[in-house]
Formats: sequence, C-alpha cells, structure tokens
Amino acid sequence: MFRYDINMHSVSRTIVFGLLGGVWLGAVPQLGCFLRPGTVASRFAGEFVCPEDRVTVEKLGGDRFRATGCNRRAIYRCSGEYGELCERIGQPETLRAQSSDDVPPPVGGEPSAQSP
Repeated sequence: MFRYDINMHSVSRTIVFGLLGGVWLGAVPQLGCFLRPGTVASRFAGEFVCPEDRVTVEKLGGDRFRATGCNRRAIYRCSGEYGELCERIGQPETLRAQSSDDVPPPVGGEPSAQSP
C-alpha cells in the first residue's frame, strides 16, 4: 500500500531520495582526497615543464603532497573546499644530474647544426 506525504510524493520515494542525498553529502567532503593529487600533478607539470604522465604524487599528511618527476621534487600544500588550490611550499629539489635520455626534445624538433 502506498502512502503519500503532504506534497503528494510517495513515502518510499522520499525515503530513497533521502538516503541517496545522505550518501552524496557523505561523499562530497571526500572529493578533495581524489582531486588534490591530480591538481598537484597538473601544477607540477606546468611549473617544471614535465609531462603530467611522468609526475608521481604522494600524500605526506594533512594537506601536504610531494610531487616528483623529470629529476625534480617539490612539496605542495592544498586548500579550498575540494583541494583545488595547491601551492608549492619551499624550494624544489633537483634529484640528480640530467642525462641526455631524461631531457625532453626542444620545442619545434631537433636543433639545427647550422650556426650563423
């Protein structure tokens, strides 16, 4: 037997949407945990001209993350409701001297051998 509330919605519908809303509200605060590593990787890639697929991010604790890639390492602190605002704290580190294998090709292809 269906029962209706004052707005003529079935009570079962109200219960289902209430439960789904509770699940959604419980998940929203957790979005920052998923968005922050992607934001850090994107920020690092832009700052150090490093392809984003070569950047690894590890959570240090709280709102701090360490990004590593292309022989560089930096620490970021993220804020904002969903962790969308990340800033580098401190100076970046150079991990080791670059070898010719690690250096990406220059923009526009190989440099010409001609000198003016």
